[in-house]
Amino acid sequence: MKNTINKYITCLFSRLEQMPRSSQSLSRHSISGVGIVAHSLLLVLLFSACAKQIEIKPEYQLDGSSPLATITEADNVLTGAYDAFQSGDYYSSAGIGPFSIAPDISSDDLIETHESLGNEQATAEWTYIPTDNTVRTPWLGAYGIISGVNIILRDIDNIASQDPKAARRIKGQALAIRAHVHFDLLRLYGESLDGNSTAKGVPYVTTFDVNAKPGRNTVKESYDKILADLSEAATQLSGELDKPINTATDKSRVDWLVVKAMQARVYLYAGQWQAAADAATAVISRKALSTIDEFPAIWNDESVAEVLWSVSFESVGDGAVYDNVYFARGNRSAYRPAQGLTTLYDQSNDVRYGAYMATVGDLNGTPHSPRLIVVKHLGKGNKTDGVVNWKAYRVAELYLIRAEANFKLTKESNALSDLNTLRENRIDGFTPGAETGTALWNAILTERRKELAFEGTRFFDFKRWNKTAINRCASNTDSPSTICSLASNNKGWAWPIPFNETNVNPNLKQNEGY
Repeated sequence: MKNTINKYITCLFSRLEQMPRSSQSLSRHSISGVGIVAHSLLLVLLFSACAKQIEIKPEYQLDGSSPLATITEADNVLTGAYDAFQSGDYYSSAGIGPFSIAPDISSDDLIETHESLGNEQATAEWTYIPTDNTVRTPWLGAYGIISGVNIILRDIDNIASQDPKAARRIKGQALAIRAHVHFDLLRLYGESLDGNSTAKGVPYVTTFDVNAKPGRNTVKESYDKILADLSEAATQLSGELDKPINTATDKSRVDWLVVKAMQARVYLYAGQWQAAADAATAVISRKALSTIDEFPAIWNDESVAEVLWSVSFESVGDGAVYDNVYFARGNRSAYRPAQGLTTLYDQSNDVRYGAYMATVGDLNGTPHSPRLIVVKHLGKGNKTDGVVNWKAYRVAELYLIRAEANFKLTKESNALSDLNTLRENRIDGFTPGAETGTALWNAILTERRKELAFEGTRFFDFKRWNKTAINRCASNTDSPSTICSLASNNKGWAWPIPFNETNVNPNLKQNEGY
């Protein structure tokens, strides 16, 4: 019976993203205004669908308030949390893809085309509305994942004696996931990304409590809690475990090296430069950067060179990260690469240009005028179905993090060395640069844009750079979008808190301007 219940847990997680899209009342999909998947993960609402899948009898309903009894049960809940990253509420473009597509659409790297038919135009133009599902589903999806790992963290110490090494493996991953998801929520909904800011951050939820009505932590408090969870995760995963988390060919989970990468990213955003550089070094010293020859195969999943964490998408049923709705695998894509980005590449010698973009003149056998489209996430092998793993962390980002941090620490020679190493592994025949001062800073920012294009980072970079104004108007030709710039004082830097959440929880304050 225990095995059946474990399968049931995993099934429930895989269906969590469907809940916000139902026609039922909004209030039944939130907990006291935070969207932490109310009433014991709403397992009763989801019971019917999962029961059919695994043939479980109604008398064996699982309640989130019941403690996990075995290590196996905890492991299966962890699997469910990983599966939830595949949803449109997170990395899949079945929804807005708030941490994959949306940050690119709302940056200066993509331009809306007439083929978009207005899809996600509010994201492209930063005109969010608190009652929209686009705003609501990422909040609920993210806190749904947090709910699951909080159940694990509530119970894991009580069952650790069954297998202490397995318990450390599970606990470390759960802590890291909780930190990662809260950080993403902070990036999207936080009023600021300044590490010392007392502006509104996000509720940092560490317990499973259906009656809680938490308020928002400040941005600084949010960072502190994220980093505390990551520190404990690193401690848990640095010890001897019952089995490896990842393998040489499978990077689908969060191990110690991924936690260090997470720390480096968070420290960079928070402006803790030395800590960011140190965490990046921990990764760089243990994992090689991909070469020019290895690089293209990363994107069709024929190689995991330099990949640290790759969120698994294995079939059409899992969804796609950049599917046909937004980036057509033919000519008429809904969003196209901005000229301001494409002209930065040495198109003849930079391996990234051909790996990320292509000019295609035919869609479904119908010829069209050639247009540049995004092909970075086209599919596995030679497939073009958009089903491909989402590369959440790569070694290249760590070189860029360390370069930026060292520049801020006035260690320009170290920053230049990392920058040149990356460029030498991306541009055939590259002659090492000798930039200093402002020229070096600009080169670091340019290389970051080129390397991480279409990986959901560009908008957040603008936001953490003191909300540097976004202006894509020069690239906005032949576009239905009429708003092409975002001023530093615009409310659109932070998504609004979903209306239903603030409506039922008086402690949850709305962002300014909404």
